[in-house]
Amino acid sequence: MLNHVTDTERAFAFRALWFARGFESPLPSYDQNVAASGAEADLVSWAAHVEEFRRVRLSTISLFRNMPSPAWTRSGIASDNRFTVRALAYIIPGHFAHHVSVLRERYL
Repeated sequence: MLNHVTDTERAFAFRALWFARGFESPLPSYDQNVAASGAEADLVSWAAHVEEFRRVRLSTISLFRNMPSPAWTRSGIASDNRFTVRALAYIIPGHFAHHVSVLRERYL
């Protein structure tokens, strides 16, 4: 699951970067099943997953911390849906929080 959260954060951060910088081409869907299949996450140690997530999260924070003011309201199409950069800034941590909630409900 942590690999899924990390990969999804990367994909959504890329969407935010794409739209923030003014690219107008629509982006394709992100298929989590394809990503999971290609990741071979079971071959990666837990410590490596945690470190990778930490680094990706720091990168995401840097992206948004240094976002120019006009970029926050830019938008674009991904997966046939319109997203604003601001919305993606909320979706990314919301996705993580969703999975933490699922873990708590099912396993703790």
